[in-house]
Amino acid sequence: MKKSFLTLIASLALASTMFAAAACTGNTDNPGGDDSGDNPPPVTQDTYDITIGGGGSSRALTVGESATVSWTVTRNDVTVTDEPVTVTVSDDAIISWDDEANTVTALAEGSATLTVTLDNHTDVSASVTYNVTDEADYFFSRDIQRGNVNLNNEESGSVSILGGQATIVAKDAGTQYVFRATITIPSSVTVGTSQSFGIGSFVNNGDNALWFGLRNDDGANDGLYSVYQRNFYNGWGSATTDGIVNGYESCDVGSEIEFEIVRDGKNYYYSIGGYYGSYTDNTGYEEATYPGIYSQEIAFNVTDFSVTYDAEEVAEVAAGYADKGVAAVVINETTSRLLRGETYQFTVTTYPETEGDETITWSLDKTGMTAGADGTTVSSTGALTLAADAEGTVTLIAACGDRSDSLEITILTVSDDDENDQLTVSGGVVLNDDGSITFPESMINVDGVVDETDYADADYSAVLKQEVTTDFSIEFTVSGYQTTAEYPKLQIALGEGSNNFYVVYKPDGTCRIEAYAGGVFTNGTYSHGWFNSNSFTNFDPTEEHTFCISVAEDGTYTVMVPSMLNVSSVSSTISVAEDGTYTVMVDETELTFNMDGNEAILKRDYNAFSTEQPVKIATKGVAATVSDIIVTNGETVDYPAFWSYNSNTTDIAETGFTMRLTSLGWQTRDNYGNRIISTTALPADFAMEFDLEFSEANDDSKFVIRIGNWEYHINNKLTTGVLEGSIYKGAFGANITVPDATLSVHVRLERQGDAVRFIINDTVIEDVTSGADTSTLLEFYAYNANADYANETATVSNLEIGEY
Repeated sequence: MKKSFLTLIASLALASTMFAAAACTGNTDNPGGDDSGDNPPPVTQDTYDITIGGGGSSRALTVGESATVSWTVTRNDVTVTDEPVTVTVSDDAIISWDDEANTVTALAEGSATLTVTLDNHTDVSASVTYNVTDEADYFFSRDIQRGNVNLNNEESGSVSILGGQATIVAKDAGTQYVFRATITIPSSVTVGTSQSFGIGSFVNNGDNALWFGLRNDDGANDGLYSVYQRNFYNGWGSATTDGIVNGYESCDVGSEIEFEIVRDGKNYYYSIGGYYGSYTDNTGYEEATYPGIYSQEIAFNVTDFSVTYDAEEVAEVAAGYADKGVAAVVINETTSRLLRGETYQFTVTTYPETEGDETITWSLDKTGMTAGADGTTVSSTGALTLAADAEGTVTLIAACGDRSDSLEITILTVSDDDENDQLTVSGGVVLNDDGSITFPESMINVDGVVDETDYADADYSAVLKQEVTTDFSIEFTVSGYQTTAEYPKLQIALGEGSNNFYVVYKPDGTCRIEAYAGGVFTNGTYSHGWFNSNSFTNFDPTEEHTFCISVAEDGTYTVMVPSMLNVSSVSSTISVAEDGTYTVMVDETELTFNMDGNEAILKRDYNAFSTEQPVKIATKGVAATVSDIIVTNGETVDYPAFWSYNSNTTDIAETGFTMRLTSLGWQTRDNYGNRIISTTALPADFAMEFDLEFSEANDDSKFVIRIGNWEYHINNKLTTGVLEGSIYKGAFGANITVPDATLSVHVRLERQGDAVRFIINDTVIEDVTSGADTSTLLEFYAYNANADYANETATVSNLEIGEY
């Protein structure tokens, strides 16, 4: 049967126009006639084409379904709208055409072709074939779907999702079903980051659903996917579950993947490429849902699709999930660069996690090793031992049944330099995943201390990124301590100067802290050197022990260790007093220090105390792990005017101080027993003056100004009526008597270049024209060789230092 219509009637006006065009082929401007009139130009024929919209020459309809048909006509590749067409169908028992609505309607199963032909150019036409099926014969719903999909070949067992966001579901819903399908990812498809695809339980075409799928989280085009689970029955923005399933990261499922979803009421089971699991929906959604397939921006083919709603079959398949065994074996440790000569304990987790006892078989692939293969082993419990001469790579394998995981390990002769937010390690020190640092047994003879008496950079060490200043504390835990050395050292170096501490375990089962530092003895003298703490016995080095070194606001060290020495862990509390002095309690044990049996209080170097200083942890003859490093810090402070290492100096102010006249002789200078340092540098040229007052007349007490190696002495011999001045410059100069001197004198010292002048009252002690020490460090000390005068004082006041 044939039906036609005209979208535009060709009128006589069109014919007249065409006649007029033909009549104008002559040239009326050339009546005399010439060659051009005898040979008119050729007439170009128009080219027409017609295209039916929608794409594809074969389309699917279900009985009773209608579809709009549109077309485009072009003349010489330009779209025109004035060409009439005729639409015909090959079998009007299968499809019918409505020329008013421009729609085709499926009437019965079968195939029929719709053709659109130009009326004025009957050789130009376009056709599309409609395959009509009864919806009852469909597997996938034609009413509930989303996105760009092709279901035309469903009858032959294959459908396609063409990309974008797409959903196809089985035509029937239920609360009990088993749905299976195979998804094949074409080799030409690249799956980007976070794009996913899989199976699900759908309320509609994708706004509300439960997904079990695969997602390419790392974005690498390596065929590895993570099993992804999302429950958004309450809507896309109200997901109650959304993430990767534990243990199912980077699964190798290939490109042809078998999917299965089982719904049994609110309980769900899924299998994806052999990775399986269960899920219970606790959102309260109990309505029937459609099993189906979804895609987020991925194109693929779907085959082998099937579904059953039989309750007995569903129950049987669901029960079978309890006997599936291990789906994945995961080696928990991820460190892939390990030191030779060490033993490392590895563990695994099997998934899904079950209560059953799963047998793990450990093995090694040593084909990548270039040395040490014979001595490299793995135990039945996963302890990997790398031979002392091991080189190359070794692959660790953990298997359970037919599932396994592997880790390729690069064998290091020296560990990589590494860092985290807290510290940097180098030269073979191992930075562990938990933030602890290990000085490995294979490096036990490497010296990372370098200089036991001062801070020294070392290749084999760990350096904290947080520097310390003023009142601070550093707490740390030591475990796995081993040593073969007679004098083992685990060093905590606290910046420049004499500020090094060592945790020393002895083979006799004792432990002590050794410090190369400055200390003040009970008699008031000060010394730099080695101080030892009181030792503590029954100290098990295989246990963990926590230490804390803190600095009070006045620069005094406190070192504390556990008192319960046989416990595996130690708790501690730290409190800060109102004056900023730290009080640190670790099982209420505080150490005392001594040098050659003389008890002392350790003092921090004044410059290190007032400025930011680095912290280095290193070893010499020790293997150990240092963990739980905690640093608390004070504020950076301005230097005080003067700094003293003991209590022999009092009443310190910007313009003076009082010093006790100790009986220690030269120890007051050499051991800081009674020595004060000005923390402000002298100008190159200066004039310094001050008032000096002795508390008593003595037979030979001294107050000394020290600048570099030159000293300016004021000698109190007033019991004999004499006060003298002299300059020490490698040797003493002459003692010059100051006339009419009393206990109070005025002192002036001038320097210009390397020339100095020393004046007491109005007496010039010496005028040195050249050769004076030009140091800018100013110090003072005082003493009396006679013990009878040990508690007397010398006081400086009205101190002024200005430009010369």
